[in-house]
Amino acid sequence: MVSEKEISELRKAIGDLNVFTDKPTRMCYTVTHGPECLLHEDYLEIFLPDAVVTPTSTEDVQKIVKFADKNGIPLVPSGGRSGTYGAEGMRGGIVIETKKMNKILELNEEDYRITGEAGVNMMELISYLIKRGYMPTDYPGSEEICTLGSRPAVNGYGYWENRWGPAGNNIYKIEVVLPDGSVIDVGRGSNKPTKSSTGWDLMNLFIGSRGTLGIITKVTERFTDYPPAEHYGEAAFGTFKEGLEAYLELKRSKYSNNLWRVSCSVDEESYSEQTIGKPWPKEIAMVVHYSIYGLQYEVDGMKNIAEDIIKKHNGFCAPEVTEITNWWDAHSREWKGLYKKVNVSLGIATDVFSKHINADGYSAKPIFLDPNIPDSRLIEWHAKFRKHCYDMENKEIYPNLANCTIARDIGRVLPGVLGFNKTWATIHVYRKNMNKKFRGEFLDWYKKYVELIFECDGAIATTHAWIPRDLEVEIMERNMGKNAYKLMKKIKKSIDPKNIMNPKIIF
Repeated sequence: MVSEKEISELRKAIGDLNVFTDKPTRMCYTVTHGPECLLHEDYLEIFLPDAVVTPTSTEDVQKIVKFADKNGIPLVPSGGRSGTYGAEGMRGGIVIETKKMNKILELNEEDYRITGEAGVNMMELISYLIKRGYMPTDYPGSEEICTLGSRPAVNGYGYWENRWGPAGNNIYKIEVVLPDGSVIDVGRGSNKPTKSSTGWDLMNLFIGSRGTLGIITKVTERFTDYPPAEHYGEAAFGTFKEGLEAYLELKRSKYSNNLWRVSCSVDEESYSEQTIGKPWPKEIAMVVHYSIYGLQYEVDGMKNIAEDIIKKHNGFCAPEVTEITNWWDAHSREWKGLYKKVNVSLGIATDVFSKHINADGYSAKPIFLDPNIPDSRLIEWHAKFRKHCYDMENKEIYPNLANCTIARDIGRVLPGVLGFNKTWATIHVYRKNMNKKFRGEFLDWYKKYVELIFECDGAIATTHAWIPRDLEVEIMERNMGKNAYKLMKKIKKSIDPKNIMNPKIIF
């Protein structure tokens, strides 16, 4: 526990208005978008931090880290809290809320670099660039709430990943406060926002580290000119196989310079009545969406190629597809925030899923799964994944799990890095119906889910890195490989010998 004397010392260091110990504030930092709380009856006690601090500068972060290092107090950095793993609070620890560090520090138009503090809201950064005629190459799906510092911390996914890759590919320099309180600027082999072959690419050590090696305080990203022409297209498919074959052909590297985004959506029938007021056509199994950017002649040419690919795989137009796309687009602008979108989606889900589960209007906690599957195994994986998710609803297999879970969006697909795919499912869990047996059944289901991923040569997660804590060490070791896992622990111990930086069971 952090003592009153230590709290007083912290208040003197960074100011009384930047230290919070009241329980309502601390409760806001217990859990994240993630589902770990579902597996612990006493989750509030486990994840409730002793304090929350709100630094306003790198110097404040240094003071906090030096204080924590001296007293052996764990630190958990917090961005927009839209991830599913890494920002949970912990008993005896302090959460560092970075949102007061929210300045865009430099726009270098000649060199296509933008630098900001860790707490800069990504939607504000994106709007800042677009107003000046530029397009961010890192465009997160949770742009309304996630922060710039979180992008390297989680190596986040982006809308334009088919063209520009994940967040880490678009970041060229970061400032980090290390566990001893020292500050380093690291790029790709130098302290400049570019590649250099003279030194190690130390920046990549922090990409995806989720605050376990240091606190990221500044980030420099690249951007590009806003393309002069664009086109959005979509098509329906009667079978998953046809839709996936079209998707795989569209995402090939020879098209990616102009086809920045391609995706597959499924299970639209779950929301059709509540959104566009009509049943979803039974002949539509999957919808493929794509976005093309470039010069006008490039967009026109790629549009013709995309339409030929869709026709080749028996794709067709359906008015319901356009209607539901327009409905979500219109309401997304109206809601002005991802949490609002999530809440409305859960409200619709509660209404729809009450036909399957007696939830009494009780809203659900979503579990997001996004394994990374190679192109060569995608069609095979898709069929196995859907079956396994529906097993969760089968009372003969999982009687307690089936009483409180519904699986939807099973097999939604987005490009990952070249040759791989972020596949998706959302599990809605109604906590009101949960019991102790639910947790055991869920862990059994999750183990089998992991085996399916490894059978198809996939990796556990593309972005949402959550693994149940009871299984974390075992699965992390398999996912990384034993020797790589040992090396990760050695690096952690070398940089953070007291294990104060977001300490995890895996270390």
